[in-house]
Amino acid sequence: MRCLYLFLLCLISGAGSPTTANGQSTEEDLEDLFAEFDDEADTASPLLLKGFVDGRFGPRLITPQENDSYSLAELRGQFDLRYVDDQLQGILVTDLKYSPLHPLGFEDIETGVGLIDLRECSVGWTPGTTFSIKAGRQILTWGTGDLLFINDLFPKDWQALLTGRPINYLKAPSNSFKISHFNKWLTIDLVYTPLFASDRFINGSVVEYFDPFTSGITGASTTVNPIKRRSWLRDGEWALRLHKIVKGVEYDVYGYRGFWKTPEGFTREARFFFPRLSVLGASLRTPLLSGIFNAEYGHYFSGEQKADRGAIIRNSEDRWLIGFEKEVAKNFTLGGQFYVEYINDFDNYLVDFGHLALRKEWRTLFSLRLEYLALGQNLRLSCFHFYSPSDRDVYLKYSLYYKPDDDLQFEMGTNIFSGKNRFSFFGQLETNTNLYFAVTRFFK
Repeated sequence: MRCLYLFLLCLISGAGSPTTANGQSTEEDLEDLFAEFDDEADTASPLLLKGFVDGRFGPRLITPQENDSYSLAELRGQFDLRYVDDQLQGILVTDLKYSPLHPLGFEDIETGVGLIDLRECSVGWTPGTTFSIKAGRQILTWGTGDLLFINDLFPKDWQALLTGRPINYLKAPSNSFKISHFNKWLTIDLVYTPLFASDRFINGSVVEYFDPFTSGITGASTTVNPIKRRSWLRDGEWALRLHKIVKGVEYDVYGYRGFWKTPEGFTREARFFFPRLSVLGASLRTPLLSGIFNAEYGHYFSGEQKADRGAIIRNSEDRWLIGFEKEVAKNFTLGGQFYVEYINDFDNYLVDFGHLALRKEWRTLFSLRLEYLALGQNLRLSCFHFYSPSDRDVYLKYSLYYKPDDDLQFEMGTNIFSGKNRFSFFGQLETNTNLYFAVTRFFK
């Protein structure tokens, strides 16, 4: 930019250095202007502050079994403070919120229930061009799926997704250390979480679900309260990613050692818990036919059969995913995915679970996303469809966003669930079908 200024200055100087009305030359005016510009750049504050206030309301469209007639009602304000310089970064992002659906206390910050949802509180250090370190409460993600996750074993907030909160709230925070190393061969990301961080899973408090022990849809009267992993270090998690780009194709290899993110085991006393889990997987993403193709695989090693005698846990699984996304017309994007789950040792699954064995050996799922932008991209229509041929159930997520200016956004949408069987993945959620409305005011 400085070279451009000097070039303009030379052009004006060559034209004879005209003077202004007060006798000062144009050259002197430009020098003063460039000096002011440079002073502003030199004194730019490393502190950044932004946030928003968001109000949302979502009535159910189907009469619930037990819960309230609305699945979403909250007022939320976010405070986002960041310090960023060449080597050091500090981030504090916290939400203050009120909802009649949740208690008002501060005792459950980890699950986002109550008055405070601490989204991020971390410090990052980049000592050079090859290393990066980040420690503290942070939101992490990797993998290639669109709302489908195989090797992304970081916490998710499924109730946020299903009730109509902003889509970025699907990713929940964890208290972790992340180290990244960059070199000419590959990028290595290593994440350690000293104490297991589970998903914010469907537990009945807001989203109703199928209870296999009563064979019915239940909610607040039968909330899932699993045995928690409380031992620091012993109940920690490790996640590893090796990333490489070759001729525009992204290759990734993943490893995970920790626990199932939802309570996939239960004891003889019917107490749910989080069994051990290890995952090995890989993915690729590449340009194809003017679009983007992605594929991902993961093998889930489910453990603790011997360590927890008498307990029943979810079997090991193989999971596959392929997807393709393309802008098929101006401002109109289409994306599709095909996802498969395969239960290993299915015969033993039938024996171990007995009358509770409601899953099929193979589960298949198709997704289709349609997204259209208009009015200078200030209007966005998103239609997301899930359909499972094996379970014969569907999930339809529609949303409409409108921004009359940079500081204000209106949103409305719906989450629709239906299925042949009330115990299937989406079929159990039918009474949670909802319509939601939101107004968001941003400040910065």
